[in-house]
Amino acid sequence: MLYQVFYPPASVRSYVHSIQIMEVNGSKYFEKYKIVPYGFAGILIHYKNLCVQTDEINGKRVLPRSFIAGLTDLPICIEGTGEIGSIAINLYPIGLYHLLKIPANELVNNTINTDELLDQGIRKLIEDISRVPDIHTKLQLVNQFLVQVFSEKKLIKNTKIELAQHELIRSGGNLNIKSLAKKSGVSVSALERNFRTQIGFSPKYYAKIMRFNNVFRLIKSREKVNWQDIIFECGYYDQAHFIREFSTFSGETPNKFFLKKNLSVKLYSGK
Repeated sequence: MLYQVFYPPASVRSYVHSIQIMEVNGSKYFEKYKIVPYGFAGILIHYKNLCVQTDEINGKRVLPRSFIAGLTDLPICIEGTGEIGSIAINLYPIGLYHLLKIPANELVNNTINTDELLDQGIRKLIEDISRVPDIHTKLQLVNQFLVQVFSEKKLIKNTKIELAQHELIRSGGNLNIKSLAKKSGVSVSALERNFRTQIGFSPKYYAKIMRFNNVFRLIKSREKVNWQDIIFECGYYDQAHFIREFSTFSGETPNKFFLKKNLSVKLYSGK
């Protein structure tokens, strides 16, 4: 299995967090794995075999060769159908709003075929990626595509909401919403309204997802896991609060989740 995380060109870093490239020779390792909510949208490209996704809302379906995914607040199961070659372009939520100019809350727990929104450029990108063998050339092609597609769009800029988004990500969701509004220079009501449209969730709910995401960051950064320390550092009131929110976003208790070989932990990229 090959798995690497890269950062995008400086000119698009306001919109793109990172780029993940993964290849698996043979589907045995990749029979089924769970993706949990992580607070980022994305453009996903499968340049080898397709994958099958199962979730509570859409049921079971074969994913397109490339698609745009909005934010999610529920776990998703992915099954490989053979050799896997995938590129995930992790977008900040507001980056997706800038790119598509569609209210972000309409894309929550939803995917859209990229052909419908990114014209022929994405088709050429997939063809080019499929032809070159090494991942660094693939990455170069993706970077060129991102620079082009973002430079061509007349982007909608709202620096106050962008600041609020980054503050919640930076703090791991540990930020009072009144303090966040003051820091961002907007009223609480304006923050709530604009956050739903440009991010997809309310700031309070997005903070919950980032707090959940912070659990994975802390686990991956430590040799030995002390759950009480993690519960405290992530801002949960107590163990019951932690188990309740973790179960909501992962579909199972922390004990059950971490007993399995979940790729959500292995593939965590520091978001």
